Amino acid sequence: MSSTGGLIEPALLRRLEHLNLSTKRRFASTQTGDRRSDRRGLSIEFSDYREYQLGDDLRYVDWKAYGRLEKLFLKLFLDEEDLNVHLLIDSSSSMGFGSPMSKRAYAQRAAAAIGFVALYKNNRVDAAAFTTGIAGRVLPMRGEKSIPVFLRQLAKMPETGGETAFSQVVAQYAATAPPAGLVVIFSDFFDPSIPTALAALVGRRHQVVLVQVLDRAEVDPQITGDLSLVDSETGQTHEVALSDYEIEQYLVRLSQYTEELTMTARKFGMDFIRVVSDEPVENLVLKSLRSAGIVVG
Repeated sequence: MSSTGGLIEPALLRRLEHLNLSTKRRFASTQTGDRRSDRRGLSIEFSDYREYQLGDDLRYVDWKAYGRLEKLFLKLFLDEEDLNVHLLIDSSSSMGFGSPMSKRAYAQRAAAAIGFVALYKNNRVDAAAFTTGIAGRVLPMRGEKSIPVFLRQLAKMPETGGETAFSQVVAQYAATAPPAGLVVIFSDFFDPSIPTALAALVGRRHQVVLVQVLDRAEVDPQITGDLSLVDSETGQTHEVALSDYEIEQYLVRLSQYTEELTMTARKFGMDFIRVVSDEPVENLVLKSLRSAGIVVG
């Protein structure tokens, strides 16, 4: 494959070629893709029979079966359909935190991997970066030939900066009425307006995957003592004294918040996955998304 914008390692690229995306929802489609749907449709591969019902297309009646059984049966087929994949990347200042790779850089690489899988299987992909509004877009493209352009444009998306307004941005994005499909949102999700925002996506009949990206220092802090902590988005400084007890309480609250996000996602029929930015992107794609049934193969 030609240029990948530096976002996907060649070894991972070869593994991604054997994968496909799967969805739990059914989406209308105007073109044929390579994604196998579990929806019973009228395509080329025979699947099963069911009894004829008034209004069914007589072209799909099995007349040989009628000659034997004197009952009308309709032939069913497995449907192949293309999938619209929408990738949203939080690019607020908090996503610039992290070492050796920032949370934003991890999200960008993960989006590249998912977009590659979708395009390689002839599906349609778009992407957007957001802060308090949409900060950059990769316009919809489709098919394997689009992969180099998609990856180069994704690599050129604006760097992190400013605050985030999650609910406002997602509502804005949903209002543009993108075709119903798979929406993957990459963020640290440090925003209390998340439930309101997710409801807007559900109303558009999207299947949504929330990927929370955190840095190792956020899930396993190794600092104590008197510190001045600066909010990366507002610039406000907070003087704190961190002891082992405060760290323990922080970890308890982080665990509770993660559970709240998980329950919110479950309430809306979404998948929630937490990753740490020092872990390989392939762990997300080949393990977590596969376990959730989003990636197959």
